[in-house]
This record gives sequence, structure tokens and C-alpha cells, in this order.
Amino acid sequence: MRRRHHPRGRSRRRHLAKLEAHALLTALLARVRRFEIGKPEFIVNNTLPGLSKLPCRIVT
Repeated sequence: MRRRHHPRGRSRRRHLAKLEAHALLTALLARVRRFEIGKPEFIVNNTLPGLSKLPCRIVT
């Protein structure tokens, strides 16, 4: 029996999340003049790097 490297559902959910993020940002860009991004705070983790905080101000 062969095991799949990535389950099908996971890649579909990831793709859907990217589409939703794209749709959200596209809608925001039509209404927002600019985004002011603050200093990011990173998660200290060797297996899953990422952000713990990313302050953002939306200027309309």
C-alpha cells in the first residue's frame, strides 16, 4: 500500500485559503489608500517559522 505525501484535502484547503486571501486583498485595495506595516514579531520555532504579530494600520 502506497502512502501519499500530501493528503488531497490539505492541498485543496491551502489553495482555497490562497484564493480567499487574494479576494480579500483585492477588495481592500479598491477601498484603502495605504497599509502602514509596523515591526513584525517572529515565532521562535525551528520546525514552523512565522510571525506571531504583524501590526498593521489601514488608511482609508
